[in-house]
Amino acid sequence: MALAALFALPACSAEVEGEEGAEGDEVTQSEDAVVGQDALELGAGLPRADFSRGLPASAKTTSLAAWDSPAKGQGSRGWCTAFATIAAIENLVNRHLGVKADLSEIDHYQSYRRYEMLSSVKTAARVPIAPESSWPYDGSPIANYRDTRIAQVASYAAPESLAEVLTELEAGHPMVIGITTFRNFGADSSGRVPMPSGWKRGGHAVAVTGFVRDASYAGGGYLLFKNSWGKSFGAGGYGHLPLEYCKVSSCYFLAIRSVSYGGRTTPAAGGALPSPEPTPAPEPTPAPSPSPSTPAPSPTGTTVDDTAVRTVAVHDSRDPARFWLALDAAPAILGQVTHVRYDVDPTFGSGRYASSSNRATAFRTTTVYRTYDRDWRTSGTELTLADGRRVSIAGAVIRF
Repeated sequence: MALAALFALPACSAEVEGEEGAEGDEVTQSEDAVVGQDALELGAGLPRADFSRGLPASAKTTSLAAWDSPAKGQGSRGWCTAFATIAAIENLVNRHLGVKADLSEIDHYQSYRRYEMLSSVKTAARVPIAPESSWPYDGSPIANYRDTRIAQVASYAAPESLAEVLTELEAGHPMVIGITTFRNFGADSSGRVPMPSGWKRGGHAVAVTGFVRDASYAGGGYLLFKNSWGKSFGAGGYGHLPLEYCKVSSCYFLAIRSVSYGGRTTPAAGGALPSPEPTPAPEPTPAPSPSPSTPAPSPTGTTVDDTAVRTVAVHDSRDPARFWLALDAAPAILGQVTHVRYDVDPTFGSGRYASSSNRATAFRTTTVYRTYDRDWRTSGTELTLADGRRVSIAGAVIRF
């Protein structure tokens, strides 16, 4: 089976292997450690859904995909949680309000900045989201973009079993699902995703907008999901996740029951699950004004943003599959940066993030990494500026 995206896996998951670091630090990591980190991040605060009881006899094929917005691509940014949450919101707005909403993933992500499904949805319930036109994914925000924020989650729930997941879908509630991806993760042109095999890549979040009974799939059917890797993934951007996948691997769900858009709220019909209780610890909020996501001008007028600085792979001359990460920017840009945090997948073994404060080396990492995937991408980079603000830029493409 030919699997789309197998050799160019975008952010939120990555196919990588660790090697010994440049200074002798060991960067291999056990499979258990990868699973533990994945559970602590993507599904933090949520129960692992129990699919052990199998498909209920009463389960009906359900599809909400007719109200989906077009498939989008997150590129090299590890913001799958934002894409999944917004996909679910756009689905409900289109279905109940007749508006083909196109919301800004970058605006939403900058409000929570965490690799967690629950943080994404809880923030969307607290902080409205601007339209894409106010802050394009590959552009800059318009002036006073916060004044244009229009969409918000009104209610949500955390189903804990296959039966509850199917009940939510039958009630018309799209889902955000977090899964663990494996070495063979991908989808053929029909959308079929294979059962997990090989070592673990990491976590990924997508939007589920349907269930189909199909005996050819392990578990008796599949969940229809809209991915955020563009229309070239699977069947026009969609994949079919076998029900058995969530029996043998961790899956976390959040059902988006109702949203508000432009002062109107969609009905939260059906579903018997209570919305999850707020966690005792308050969510961290972005730093006060000026916004950390606003590009910062230097005294000379130079702006720090995706157009002025990029993350690059510095290849080992002996082996181009081995690389370090660094920044490529003019001295005036580098002079404004004090610290850089690179988002690398936990299967590299040295932890999810690598950091540098060494401007003299263009903030090059000290650890050498290795990948066997051509055109693999890291998951984004965060710059801390001298004035305390933070700027997020795309990750590096590893070509060899």
